[in-house]
Amino acid sequence: MSNNGSKHIGRLITLVLGLAALLLFVTYKLTQLTNERSLAEFTDVFVDLTGELTVDDIQSVQSKSWLKVPSTMSFGITEHPHWLKTDIPNNQSGKPQIIEFSYSLTDKVDIWFVTKRNGTPIVLDQHSVGDSLAYSQRPVDHDRWLFSVPEASEDITMIARIQSTGPLKGEVNIWSKESYIAYVSAHRLFMGIFFGYMFAMALSNLFLYVSTRIPTFLVYSGYVLMFSVVIASLQGISFRFLWPESTWLQERAVALFAYVMLGLVVLFSRQILDLDQQQPKLSKVLSILQKIYFVLAVMCLALPYSVMIKVLLVMMLLSIPILLYVSIMMAFQGSQIARFFAAAWGVLLLSGIMTSADSFQWLNFPIDASYVLMVGATIETLLLALALAMSFDNQREKANQAQRQVLESEKEAAKAKDELLKMQQEAKEQLEYAVDERTLELEIALRELSEVNNELEALSAIDALTGLMNRRAFEKRILAESRRSRRERTPLAVAMLDIDHFKKVNDTYGHQAGDECLRIFAKLMREIIKRPSDVLCRYGGEEFVVILPNTTLDAAKTLMEQLRIKVSETTIEFESQEILITTSAGVTARVVSTDTDHELMVSYADKQLYNAKDGGRNRVVAANF
Repeated sequence: MSNNGSKHIGRLITLVLGLAALLLFVTYKLTQLTNERSLAEFTDVFVDLTGELTVDDIQSVQSKSWLKVPSTMSFGITEHPHWLKTDIPNNQSGKPQIIEFSYSLTDKVDIWFVTKRNGTPIVLDQHSVGDSLAYSQRPVDHDRWLFSVPEASEDITMIARIQSTGPLKGEVNIWSKESYIAYVSAHRLFMGIFFGYMFAMALSNLFLYVSTRIPTFLVYSGYVLMFSVVIASLQGISFRFLWPESTWLQERAVALFAYVMLGLVVLFSRQILDLDQQQPKLSKVLSILQKIYFVLAVMCLALPYSVMIKVLLVMMLLSIPILLYVSIMMAFQGSQIARFFAAAWGVLLLSGIMTSADSFQWLNFPIDASYVLMVGATIETLLLALALAMSFDNQREKANQAQRQVLESEKEAAKAKDELLKMQQEAKEQLEYAVDERTLELEIALRELSEVNNELEALSAIDALTGLMNRRAFEKRILAESRRSRRERTPLAVAMLDIDHFKKVNDTYGHQAGDECLRIFAKLMREIIKRPSDVLCRYGGEEFVVILPNTTLDAAKTLMEQLRIKVSETTIEFESQEILITTSAGVTARVVSTDTDHELMVSYADKQLYNAKDGGRNRVVAANF
């Protein structure tokens, strides 16, 4: 290999190591976030060996019969129901709390929030969910199980019954609304980058197959897509977006697509290592293994998931070392491609062992095993792509060698020389065309990845304190609604609102009390202004703005008056103090006729707001623009 080639390989290895370190750091930080919110130290577990206990029965079980849950809250593969009992820590902040069951593949989750009044247990709230039910039956539209903690003056105990035919995990976290939004934003960003990367790899190789008709590209693209579906299924994303009403497919998805993925990767290994020519006997062994995987994929449609997932984990731990052995053996024989191949399977083997150990509860790791599998998939697919690129480089080197042989034989046969030169030129043009096509398709794939990241950036349009849209989101929505008003000739109303004497609230009770007032004010806005088409935004500080499409001035003024009355009648309790606030509002409306009307309407509504304040505050002033 040339010195330039060695330098390129060194840079690529550095890139892979840097990417691995970055991904592991990000996953470690995400795991830290969930660990900080974990209820493991407050949770006890009781194994229901009969499967017949009710929530009334479980409350009478003696404390000594309950066990502390493991730190990972993983119980291995078992079909016995597990009961979890958690004394929810006292809510010092007074903010609404959310209970999250983060493992998305649990078949059934029954949860009760219980308190005691005068020694009598009282159920405050209860839910029954699980991926054995259609996605539309979930109380919250999310790929994980989310429950609001009821408000109560007494201590609350959460009792949960979890049961699954596969790995059983009771990962329970407690969040405030603001902290969960921040965590979900980081989690979605990581997932978007991962799936965007996998999609780009699959799409670029699919286009390479279309342009070159080399089957290896198609097999590799199918493998990456199957791997992505497996990860999406483990995260609950597939159930949410791909088959939300098919509980039958949801039960089998992980094992089914994993078997197809492993069958494709064995086929890919045979092709890229050229085992039919280099190692015929090993190629036959892998061919048998490949067929076994495809047969097991079909068997997933009939056999229980609990059986197929155990077989899958065992087959992975058996087959990946076989592939690793084949690639290492060929690497020692001088194959540069096999070295990258061995590194790829080493990474996947390590992540597979960690995932299996977590599923069987053999070991505990400081990083979420599902994230580890995604990191392993990213590094492994990148290394396989490098091996594929190196295969192209080898083909080009062979073409150069053939060219030199043709030049040497030119002295003996001029006619043969011309024909061979022509063939060599055609091969060179085809190779350059393939490289150009791949570069173009990679640019398209990366542009699509950028679009996915832009969608994730839309999460930043939410004001973290109030949960309303922020000013940046308002600027976009007012422009869109004004254009619709102009197009459909319907009235558009805009209301500017301000909490009266808000600085006095901050000075008297403190900024935390002021924040609580802003949150309660936003909550009251949502209670009064309920239409899905209405847009509620925090404009800045204590100032809010409401966009009311298809609404006349009188209707808008009536709605703001209802909100004003509701605010004035609400007592805000904060740290044993009662706070009363009022609000003033300025309202305007019209049918938009020019491109600048929306800006003028906002200014005019703001002017009416100041008229309301000049008129004594705690009032609504409305005027047509």
